[in-house]
Amino acid sequence: MPFKAAYRRIEDRVVAIVQKFHDSNQSLPTVLGTGFLVSQHGLVCTCKHVVEKCLTLPKPADYQGLPFAVYLFREVAINNQPRWAYFPLDVIDAQPATFEGGRPSYIGRDLPDVSLLLLNVRGTSSVSFSDEPVAIGENLAFAGFPMGTGVLKGHVGFQQESPSLHSGIVSAIFPNRLAQSPYGFLLHANTQTGASGSPVFRYDGTVVGMLYMGFDDEYSDGGPEDPKTRRYDVPTALSGCISGRLIAQAVALADSQSATFNNRPLLEDQIATATQHRAVSGEEILEPYRKS
Repeated sequence: MPFKAAYRRIEDRVVAIVQKFHDSNQSLPTVLGTGFLVSQHGLVCTCKHVVEKCLTLPKPADYQGLPFAVYLFREVAINNQPRWAYFPLDVIDAQPATFEGGRPSYIGRDLPDVSLLLLNVRGTSSVSFSDEPVAIGENLAFAGFPMGTGVLKGHVGFQQESPSLHSGIVSAIFPNRLAQSPYGFLLHANTQTGASGSPVFRYDGTVVGMLYMGFDDEYSDGGPEDPKTRRYDVPTALSGCISGRLIAQAVALADSQSATFNNRPLLEDQIATATQHRAVSGEEILEPYRKS
C-alpha cells in the first residue's frame, strides 16, 4: 500500500526547527531538526538533543526569548489561487518530556530523547497516535527535513518546499517484542542530520514513533599503532525510533498545561495577518491572503 494518503494527512503537521538569528544574506535559516504538532494547543514534539543544541544558538544580548523558531510549510489560498508558502512561528517554551510511572530498567539512566515545544499560537492541527504497537516486518514511513537547509536550498530545479517522505520496515524492537512497554524500534531506512524529530507513521497516518538517531559503522584504514590511521563512519540503513506510546503519554501530561495559555492567537488568524513568504526563496508574498 502506498503512503500517499498518509503523507497528505500529516504534511501540515510537520515543522522545521530553525535558527532564529542568522545572516541576513541567507534566504533560509539553518534547519537543525524536525518536529510535529501533537496538540490543538500549539504543542510540538521533537528530540531533546535537537532542543539542547538549539538552546546554545547565539542571540542578541537584549533578547529575552528563545534563539530558535519553527517553520510551517503549507498550502494557502491567495486571490482564490492555491499557493505554497512558509510561516515562521515563535517558540515560547521548551521542556523535556515527563513520563508517568517508573522508568523501565532497560532504558538506562536518561529519560527518552523527547522534548515538547509550546508555540505562540493555538488552534493547530495535530497528529493522531496509534494504540497498536509496531511489529517486526511492518512497513512504516517518516517525514521530515533530512540534510536540513541543504535539501531546502537544493540545486536548480530541485528545491524542496515541504517535508520529504521516507519509508522502511521495522527491523527490531527495543529491547524485544515481549517487553510490556517497548522503548522503541529500529527502522530499516537511512537518514541524515535534520531528520531527528520526524514522526514515524502507518498507512492510515497514525503516528507510532519518532526518529531520533541513525546508526553508523566505524572503520579504520590502519592498525592502532599506525600514526596515519584514519577513522571514518559510514551511515547504515538503520534508524532508531522512540515508541509513539511513550510520546503519547508525555503529550497527555503536557497538553492540559498548554491549554491554559489561552491568550495566544489562533494559528489561522496569525497566518492571515502575518507576512507570508514563498517557500525556499524567502520572497514576501504581497497579495492579500484568504483562509483556505
